[in-house]
Amino acid sequence: MSVAARSRQKQSPPGAIPAGRHNQVPPLGILARVGPPDALASSGLRPLLPAAAGPRAPGINPTPLLPRKRSAVLVACSACQKARTKCTGDRPACSRCQSRDLACVYNLQERADRRSANLEHAIRIADENTQLHELLSYLRTRTWTEAVEILRRIREAPNLGEAIQFIRDADLILQQR
Repeated sequence: MSVAARSRQKQSPPGAIPAGRHNQVPPLGILARVGPPDALASSGLRPLLPAAAGPRAPGINPTPLLPRKRSAVLVACSACQKARTKCTGDRPACSRCQSRDLACVYNLQERADRRSANLEHAIRIADENTQLHELLSYLRTRTWTEAVEILRRIREAPNLGEAIQFIRDADLILQQR
């Protein structure tokens, strides 16, 4: 840029649009400095007009129809969860399972939501934690031979609840003697 062009650029009044940029939208700061309506006309910007009052032409909708937002699904079916895809949540079968002839299975009841499912899961985990603490207490407080017998019963039991129940029953029998 030549020295003369720089000096002309420095001498332009504040709020003026630089030469060669009259077709571009000015920055917001320039619009704020324009001032009253007569200054708007001198700035080269067109004033905004209010919408016409009265009846509108038939068939013209003032707001265009937007596509309907997809409603949130509280729980997706197992197939959609596994595929990590959006589930429509339709019962008895969602649209993805219908189109692919998949078995559409929901892990939660019809009216259950994710919060109640998480609460039930937390309760089950708390119960299991209590059982494990009880089992650990039995192992720590019993003699070595009794602890080995408890471990053997744990390994033979089909689940933790049955093993603990057997240990409680055996403990009651020993206490009654």
